[in-house]
Amino acid sequence: MEAIKDVLGKTETKKKVKQINVREFDERFYEFGDEYAPSVTYMLGCVYPAGYGLAQWRGDVGNQRADEIMEMACEDGSYVHNAIEKILKGQKIDGEEISSRFKSKRALKVKKCLKGFLDFCEKYQPKIESMEYIVFDEDLKLAGTIDLKCRLNIDNYEGIWILDWKTSKSIHPNNKVQLSLYKHIDKEVTNCGLVHLGNTTKAGYSFLPLKDEDNQKFLKQGLLANKMFQTLYPNAKPSNTVFPKYFSL
Repeated sequence: MEAIKDVLGKTETKKKVKQINVREFDERFYEFGDEYAPSVTYMLGCVYPAGYGLAQWRGDVGNQRADEIMEMACEDGSYVHNAIEKILKGQKIDGEEISSRFKSKRALKVKKCLKGFLDFCEKYQPKIESMEYIVFDEDLKLAGTIDLKCRLNIDNYEGIWILDWKTSKSIHPNNKVQLSLYKHIDKEVTNCGLVHLGNTTKAGYSFLPLKDEDNQKFLKQGLLANKMFQTLYPNAKPSNTVFPKYFSL
């Protein structure tokens, strides 16, 4: 883990725009000046095909139960992402705190994800450029937050990689579309890959770099999806509903 510690002091997070989370309406936008840009994930969630498997799963478990499961998975994933950021900054995550916060199966999943992350770092020894940083394309009217920008020993630290941590049960095409759009927006990036944490592999994680031909394919899909979004939702912006700080009569 020395490769991580050596560069922590050089880590820079450049944020050109302010992120807006409208959690009550499950919307994510970024603000630039007096305008708004949807996040890449929100845009894809609106127009990119969900796939037959997801529709069938919802039909099997029912929409209400499916929403509950997805909400818990989202909470677990957010915890893992935040924990990874803390670990990369030199902090420690208490396993007992994980056990007390989550029920047994969920706690086990979170611990597997974090163990997979540590094993990934042990093998590929990332040297950090930036983490949790925002990318923004004014022409595409798209923005997003990238988990990690780094160099890896897989290519002798010559290329600049962006990595996206995934804790879902499976990797879906829209995950690769998302990553390809991030790479397209950040012109410094030469390589990108998904790190699937806590899966059923022996290693406990899978590192899935996108080949050039795959990246071009998924980028094309992402650009087409964004055109569809801009057509269906011109001038999209967060809801202007304002909630009071306290609720009382």
